[in-house]
Amino acid sequence: MSEDIEDNDDTDDNSQRDATLMNDSGNIQAAEQIPTAEATADIHSTHSPSETPTSTSTLFCTQCGARNDITGKFCIACGAPLHATQASTAPMQGPETPVQIPAMASTGLVYQSTAAMNPTDYTAAMPKAKRLSRKNTIILCSIVALFIAAVAIIMTLKYTVFSPEGPLKSYVSLVAAGQYDKATSMVDPGVPNASRKLLTDSFGQATKHRMEHVEIGKLQAIPQQPSTRKAVVSYTIDGAKQQKTLTLETSGKQWLFFDAWKITTPLTSQIAVTVPEKETTISVNGQSINLAKAGMHPTSASLPTNSSNENDDIDISAMKKYSLPSYPGKLSIALSDSQYLKSETVAVSSNKDEAFLAPSATEALTTEILSQMKQHMDTCAASVAVSTPGCDFSDGDFSSWTSTAYTNIKRSITDQPTLDTLDVYQGTFESNTIHTSISYQDRYLDSDPWQDESTTDSGTISGTFTINNGKVTVTWNENSNNYSW
Repeated sequence: MSEDIEDNDDTDDNSQRDATLMNDSGNIQAAEQIPTAEATADIHSTHSPSETPTSTSTLFCTQCGARNDITGKFCIACGAPLHATQASTAPMQGPETPVQIPAMASTGLVYQSTAAMNPTDYTAAMPKAKRLSRKNTIILCSIVALFIAAVAIIMTLKYTVFSPEGPLKSYVSLVAAGQYDKATSMVDPGVPNASRKLLTDSFGQATKHRMEHVEIGKLQAIPQQPSTRKAVVSYTIDGAKQQKTLTLETSGKQWLFFDAWKITTPLTSQIAVTVPEKETTISVNGQSINLAKAGMHPTSASLPTNSSNENDDIDISAMKKYSLPSYPGKLSIALSDSQYLKSETVAVSSNKDEAFLAPSATEALTTEILSQMKQHMDTCAASVAVSTPGCDFSDGDFSSWTSTAYTNIKRSITDQPTLDTLDVYQGTFESNTIHTSISYQDRYLDSDPWQDESTTDSGTISGTFTINNGKVTVTWNENSNNYSW
């Protein structure tokens, strides 16, 4: 019985061996194309039993489920490696012999095991993804770096080139260099053109003592005025320290990003100059200035308290005060060079000083007035009229309202004129007493013979004078003090 069983077992073994040989010989081609067991397990672990692949070139992504070609290494939808899981779990031992899967033998589908993949191909594909990521990172970092650099440049320019300090430094430098034309065009001094005689380059270069040791203080915000700044500018004039506060305000934008700053307080001051009403031409640092045209705000003068050129003989009622706009500097001011009037030169270096120009007559003025007075006396003496305008001192006591007739009138002046008073403030003068001897003939009726008569007269000669363009013009008073007898 046991032998029969053994025979049957042998027979069964032989039958299975024969079947296997027949299967190998008949279906060897199919066996070579059937996926390995590991690949089949991978498919079943990824898809449900009902999701049976329908093509030999299809594989589903384990990350997003997208359909991919079997030869692809990365998912065409999400970019994930298609064989990453299999490569990490299966040992990299090179190609394996395909394994037939009975359940799928009839489908004709062939799958290759993940372990059968060429490991060299897989590892070569991975750096491509890394290089792409690195490139994007570099581009992003470059953009960020450029943005940061642009912001840094803009902020640097805002607080340097385009800050309020820029125009402030430029303006102060122009004034200190005596370039008054550019400074005036940069910041309007707010005065009429006729009053800008001291705000020109020619005057700036003629000014020896300009701003020195200039310091610009820190810019400060002004409460309730967010678009306004102020700064104190300190400097010295001929060694004396002075300062002035300048203000700035925004006036729009420049280059889209930067505030345009404008100085609203000019670096000028008003210099007070007091002169005689009848003499308005002065000399400032050697340049002639006509106050009647260039002076501003003419007002009645008052006695100065801060001028080196003052005395008790000043007739303040005959003086007039003007103001002259000027940049900081030491100014030497005097009455304009004249042979008839003179004054001391007054040095002014700040708006706290006043140039009070007290005039005095020169010897030339006295000589000129006396010369014209002598000519006037000669004219009066030569007159044969009963009276002559301006000759009260020599008219005599002829009565023009009576019927008495006069003829052969002769006058003789025995005195030489001198000036008792000469007021350069009022432009007036008066002479000493002049005596005149007069001889004449008169008659009451036409039938009467002419009678020889004589008389005397005396009086002073007075008048006013003006000086224009170096010429003295005298006007005689008609009613001088007359003492006739």
